[in-house]
Amino acid sequence: MFHPPHTPASRQVDPLSETQLVAALHELGDGVLFLDSAWRVRYANRAAERLSAAPGSSFRERFPELDHDVLDEAFDRVVRTRLASTTRHWMPGTERWLELRAEPTADGVAVILRDVTADEHSRARLLESTAQLTVRGALLHAARDGIVLCDLDGIVQYWNPAAEAIYGWTAEEALGEHYDALTVTDDGVADAIATELAREGHWAGEIAQSTRHGSRRRIDSRRQLILNDRGDAVSVLAVNTDVTDARLAEEGRVRAQRMQSLGTLAGGIAHNLNNILTPILMSVQMLDRDESDPRRRDTLRMMERGIVRGADMIRQVLSFARGADSEHALLDTHALLDEFVQFCHETLPSSIRVTQRVDRHLPPLMGDDTQLMQVLVNLATNARDAMPDGGELILEARQEGEWVRVSLTDTGVGMTPEVISHIFEPFYTTKGVGQGTGLGLPTLQAIVASHGGRSDVASEPGAGTTFTLWFPVGDGVVPSEPADVRSHRFELAPGRGERILVIDDDSDIARTVSELLDGAGYSTITAADGRAGLDALAAADPPVQLVLTDVSMPILDGAGVIAHILQHRPELRVIAASGFTSNDAIARAVDAGDVAFLAKPFTAPALLNAVRAALDSPARAPRL
Repeated sequence: MFHPPHTPASRQVDPLSETQLVAALHELGDGVLFLDSAWRVRYANRAAERLSAAPGSSFRERFPELDHDVLDEAFDRVVRTRLASTTRHWMPGTERWLELRAEPTADGVAVILRDVTADEHSRARLLESTAQLTVRGALLHAARDGIVLCDLDGIVQYWNPAAEAIYGWTAEEALGEHYDALTVTDDGVADAIATELAREGHWAGEIAQSTRHGSRRRIDSRRQLILNDRGDAVSVLAVNTDVTDARLAEEGRVRAQRMQSLGTLAGGIAHNLNNILTPILMSVQMLDRDESDPRRRDTLRMMERGIVRGADMIRQVLSFARGADSEHALLDTHALLDEFVQFCHETLPSSIRVTQRVDRHLPPLMGDDTQLMQVLVNLATNARDAMPDGGELILEARQEGEWVRVSLTDTGVGMTPEVISHIFEPFYTTKGVGQGTGLGLPTLQAIVASHGGRSDVASEPGAGTTFTLWFPVGDGVVPSEPADVRSHRFELAPGRGERILVIDDDSDIARTVSELLDGAGYSTITAADGRAGLDALAAADPPVQLVLTDVSMPILDGAGVIAHILQHRPELRVIAASGFTSNDAIARAVDAGDVAFLAKPFTAPALLNAVRAALDSPARAPRL
C-alpha cells in the first residue's frame, strides 16, 4: 500500500489524522497520485488505481499509453517553476480522455487525474454543431430569399443580405429594430399574421410591404415559430421572397389573354356592326347625290356624319381590344389630339367640360398611335374619377425645342405628396378594392419611355392634377391623306359594262352594292355565300371580270373563294371587304398585290374607286 508523503517533523500530525486524510483521498472521484523526483508512485488513491492501465511502481508503467516525453518535460517544468500544469490525453486502450494536473510538492509532484471523456464528447458535439451552424449561416447568408429572425417582441436578431436587397436596410441598421417598422406591413395584416402564428405556429401568404425608400413591393412571406427544447416559442423566422416583378409579368399575361378574348369578341361585334353601317352609309350618300332640297340634304349629311362617327368608334374599340405590336410611324400630332378630344366628348360625363389649348402648328411625332391614344385615354379616365361631381379637363400642347409637350389638367380632388411618390409603382392604387389594378400609370410610364419621352405630375389636395408628357419631335413630313372619299357630290366612276360578282351573306349589303354598281354602268350578279359564289362564277355568261367578296361568310368564307380564284382563274380581279383583316391568308394575298382590300363600312366613292382601280390594273400572270 502506498502512503502520502510525511510532512516535516515539526508539522507531523497524529496517526488518526493521517488515517482520516488517506480515507478522504480514497473517497475522491478524481485520481490522486504522489510522485517522487524519479516519477515513482509513492501514493495512489482508489480512483487513480481504477484509472491505471497497468500495475507498476512508476508512473510510466501505470500509464504506458500516455506520451511520457511530453509528461516528463511537463513534470520537470512544474518542479523547476513551482507552477501547476494541466494537459489532456487520449487513452486508446480504454477509449478515454484523461486530464492530468501536476502540482509541485516538496520532493516531487502531485498528479490529479480526471476522466474527461464525457466533457471531450460534449466539446466534439459542440464543435460539430458550431460547424453546422457555420455552414447553415453561410447558406442563409447566400440565400436569395430575405431571411429575418426576430424575438417574440418583433426585434430583429438576424437580417441576411437578401433582406438588405429587398428592403434597403443594412444588417447593421436592422439589428435591434422592430421588424414592422422596417417593412411597414399594414396594421390589420400584421395583426392577422400574429394571431395565426400564435395559434398555428406558422403562417404563409402574400402581402404588400414597403422598402426603406417608400416603394411598395409584393412579398411572398413564410413565418415559423422557433421553439426551444422545452417546446416554448423563443423567436420567429421569416422567409420573404420579392415577387413584385413576377406578379407584374403574370398580370401582364392575364391582361393579354383577357384582351385577346376581348379582341375575338370585339372582332365579331365589329364585323356585324360594320355590315349594318355599310348599306346605310352608301344609301345615304346615294340619296344625297340625287337630292336637291337643301334641308333634306342637311339631314342626310347629318346622318352620314353620325354613321362615320359610329364607324370610327368601332375602329377605335377594335384597335384597343385586339392590340397590336408596337409599330412606330410618323404621326400627325393634331390628328391624334383631335381623335382624343372626340373620344372625351363621346365618353366623359357631360358634367366634365373639355378645353383645348393647342398650338396651331405642331410638328409630327414618331410613335404608335394606338399606344399614345391609350396613354391619353388612361389619363382622361383618371381625371374623370378625380372629378365625381364634374369639372374641367384641359388639354394643352405646344412645341418646346426638340420636344412636343402635352399636358392634361383636371380640377379634381388632387393628390398628396405621399400618393404622388407611389403612383408609378406597380399595383399601387388609391381606388377601392376591385376598382383599380394599379397598373395603368406604370403602363403609361413604360409606353412613354418606349417612345423616347418622359412624364411628370404636379398635384395638390383640392387643387387638381396636371400630368405632363414630353415626346421627341419626329423627323420628316406626315404623308398626306387621300382626298376625302365622303364627298357628297361624288362623280360616278364610269363602268363599261364589266361583269362583277358580289358575294356577301348580308343581303342588304349585296343589294346596295349591286344597285350602286349597276347605276355606275357595271353589270352585277350576287351570291349569299362562298360556295354559291363559285357556282355563279362558273355559270356566268358573259364571264365575270371582277369578284367583290366578303371575308366572313358561312359554308365557304372569303379566304376559300380567293384561294380558288387565284388557283383556277388568276386573270380575275378580286376585292376583299371586311371590318377587320384578321385572316392571315387574305393579308398575305393583299401584301402580294393579288387582292385589293376594302374596309367596311366603305363609302360609295371608295367602292367605285376601288372597283375601277382593280379593273384597270394589269392582269396577273398565270400560276404554274
